[in-house]
Amino acid sequence: FSNLQQILVLPAGHWQLNYRARANYLDSTRGLIWRITCLNDNKILAESQPMRSKFDWQAFSVDFDVPESCTGQQLQLMIPARIPAETQIRGELWLDDLKIQAQAVKLWNKSHCSLTIFSPEININMLILLSSYDS
Repeated sequence: FSNLQQILVLPAGHWQLNYRARANYLDSTRGLIWRITCLNDNKILAESQPMRSKFDWQAFSVDFDVPESCTGQQLQLMIPARIPAETQIRGELWLDDLKIQAQAVKLWNKSHCSLTIFSPEININMLILLSSYDS
């Protein structure tokens, strides 16, 4: 399996990656993860928990912060392999409803009244089915 990736241009702020997944006998030592990195310095901004084995549809979310200095990001579905032998994978992974949402920001003024600002969400509409079995 080679990485599946998408370039993003998210403004600085608090974000959340949301998606639904289901696995069918996904056999991998390290599992598959979503990773978001800053393109400027390759700093990892977020990683999902590894997906492996067998599970029914579940919702997942990962919170992350984009710093001011990070003007571009990369979203990757990958195997976090440490050695080449860990890149082997078999089975099926279904992904749906992938979206990145800005988190609400609370601002306080001098009189301690709060103002909540919501930013729009970014939907990456895709249904991904990864399937790999030995013959």
